[in-house]
Amino acid sequence: NAWAYARQYVRCKSLLAAGKNGTASRVCSTLPEMVSAVPPGDYAVKQQAYRYAAQSAFVLGDYSKAIDLLRHQIAVEGSGPVPVDASSGYAYWHLAMAYKSEGDVKKAQSSYERAVVILKKGSQSISDWPYRKGYTALLVKVLRQDSVVLREMGKPRDAARATGEAGKEAKRIRK
Repeated sequence: NAWAYARQYVRCKSLLAAGKNGTASRVCSTLPEMVSAVPPGDYAVKQQAYRYAAQSAFVLGDYSKAIDLLRHQIAVEGSGPVPVDASSGYAYWHLAMAYKSEGDVKKAQSSYERAVVILKKGSQSISDWPYRKGYTALLVKVLRQDSVVLREMGKPRDAARATGEAGKEAKRIRK
């Protein structure tokens, strides 16, 4: 039921925050299965289930499992009535890192690119400075990681562009 899901979700989140990764993995991995108890149309709960299950897989280095769960999270978010937000940017960022860890730099770069688009849109649409600063700080990190992948792919101009853009965004944070 939804109550059991909520308890499991809280346990998962707490265990991850406490750094108890092994236990968190066991608890978090059940979240996507438990989503069936959540009312249809509750997109936020469904995407949370996949996000935390993916996070636990990522922390344990199970990148192929994390990739699968992140894809599910992105699909749920894309099917919801609310526009794509920060959690999608984070999902694409984590997806990029998982692909890179698996050695697929082409898919990693594509996911970094998607994260950049979402995070730029988010940072430009938020007027509340602390939230905007958070979006922008993550955008800087994603752009810098993307530039590394672009260099690995033999695209130095694109890498320089991403590095320059990261520098400009970083200046906005310091102002």
